[in-house]
Amino acid sequence: MFLEEYVAEEQRQPLRVELKGALPFSPAAPREIAELGLRIEDLPTPVMVLAADEIDHNATTVARWCVDQGVELAPHGKTTMAPSLWLRQLQAGAWGITVANEHQLAVALDAGVRRIQVATPIARPGAMAPVRDALQRGELDEALIWADSPAAVLAAGGSGPGPRIGVLVDVGSRGARTGVRSLADAARVADAVRDADGLALRGIGAYEGAVPGVHHDQRRLRAYLSDVVAAFHLVAPRVPTGTAVLSIGGSAGIAETVRLVREGLGDTSARVIVRSGVSIAHDDGYYEGMKEPALPLHAAVAVWGRVVSAPEPGLALVDVGRRDIGYDQGMPLVLGIHRGPQSVAAGARVTALDDQHAYLALDSGTASVEVGDLVEFGVSHPCTTFDRWPVIATVRHRGDPSAAIVGAIRTHF
Repeated sequence: MFLEEYVAEEQRQPLRVELKGALPFSPAAPREIAELGLRIEDLPTPVMVLAADEIDHNATTVARWCVDQGVELAPHGKTTMAPSLWLRQLQAGAWGITVANEHQLAVALDAGVRRIQVATPIARPGAMAPVRDALQRGELDEALIWADSPAAVLAAGGSGPGPRIGVLVDVGSRGARTGVRSLADAARVADAVRDADGLALRGIGAYEGAVPGVHHDQRRLRAYLSDVVAAFHLVAPRVPTGTAVLSIGGSAGIAETVRLVREGLGDTSARVIVRSGVSIAHDDGYYEGMKEPALPLHAAVAVWGRVVSAPEPGLALVDVGRRDIGYDQGMPLVLGIHRGPQSVAAGARVTALDDQHAYLALDSGTASVEVGDLVEFGVSHPCTTFDRWPVIATVRHRGDPSAAIVGAIRTHF
């Protein structure tokens, strides 16, 4: 099945009420939701919504930037785990989709993604058998996996004739995440790939975001990327066919990372693949704070709740909690408080979250908040909000409780 067919079928499937986010729509199918005539203010809360126009803007913006920079895009699917959003990214020009574990890989294969990058070593022997089978059947056009040890290479290897899985040597840094710590280690991994059945060396992979202090000290970023380029120069001549791959770039500071990599490579030929996954949705906190002028992305995620208690001056409780919204990179941000068509408060902030409640501190002088008021929250680091919602409603834009619900997407975490 091709991804387009998978998404079309998903849009035809009735939503089951036990799926979080489906309650106001069940048993309608996602493609029928617009006909229900529902608005955000009609929905039970908490509820996550995505702004479709902002999703389109972000997908197009990143794809155009990649073309301008001469790089390919394999956005990290772990952010959304939503085949419909993967399809939007691919339609905008992405080369393929990146994943990080066997479950994500299985979802991507089942959905019909044709080009996949597994951007971490996978250590279970036999884990790559489904990839090899998909290549053999012609259901997968290209696969790239990462390895930082001969043991990981051995686990990924296969036997017999057929298409080979491409391997990128994972290049790390002391105190960081996975990845070789020296050129000698990189050479050992490259040699292991050469000697393995069913694998072919394709280049290197790297993730600058895990290097301690890299987002606040450009010297550390430069030092790490210098090591990455050195590893590329070591590995590239060993790549048996095609242009060697250099996979780099998370979602934070991607433009600067690519600039420095290009600077380090000089005239060296390289197939640079970037992996920004958050860019499809952006956020109002962590990534907004590091937004680069070259990539004017728009936040597309919101979680709405209702004030369920205002027990004392300066405090309101909203029915959005840790089970509903991410908080690993900072508390949710209050985007607005609404009573009917009016915005009724400013200066509110989330001070704490329980499982099902957000504590809103109201600044002195803020208009009173009443039980039943609708509160719109923005998020910081959208990945850990997406994974709480199997069904996500879509609107055209954020910020309006009377916005019409125009559809829904499914996630598969």
